[in-house]
Amino acid sequence: MKSVIVTGLFLSTCAFAQPPQFKVQDLGALPNLPDCTATAISQTGYVVGYCVPNLNYTLLGLSASPPVTPFLYTNGTMQNLNLTAFQTPVPTAVNDSGVVAGAYLSIGLTEGLSVSTFVAQNGTSRVLQGTLQALVPFGLNNSGQLIGSRFNVTRAFDFFLNSQALLTSVT
Repeated sequence: MKSVIVTGLFLSTCAFAQPPQFKVQDLGALPNLPDCTATAISQTGYVVGYCVPNLNYTLLGLSASPPVTPFLYTNGTMQNLNLTAFQTPVPTAVNDSGVVAGAYLSIGLTEGLSVSTFVAQNGTSRVLQGTLQALVPFGLNNSGQLIGSRFNVTRAFDFFLNSQALLTSVT
């Protein structure tokens, strides 16, 4: 009899439990760049990602690689990271100090994938060299450690088969 009462109490508690509540917030966009994608968030609420002129830009076949503008969002403001290079900058990680890590990517059907790792903070950026070359970071902690994969690409579309997981420090 006790098990029936306990089960009955459990079922009634589950039946009346409130569903989780979510708040969806539009982060906005950069001027003249309406299509934005967020790629990472820190514990303190820094968000990084990138914006492009218009998603139809690529769908209409106008370009295989639209211009990408990376952003850092904090305290209700989205700012352009002003990363310029000959490749496409994609931020993929951010820590609680607003340090951003990512990769300049160049993807070609015949050339394969070219990757240059970058770290940006306070309006300046640097490309990482040596063993960190071709690292696509997927996480950056508050101690400055990056986690990611280095890709050895010989042809397009085979980079996941030849990747190497790495943990390193950028300081």
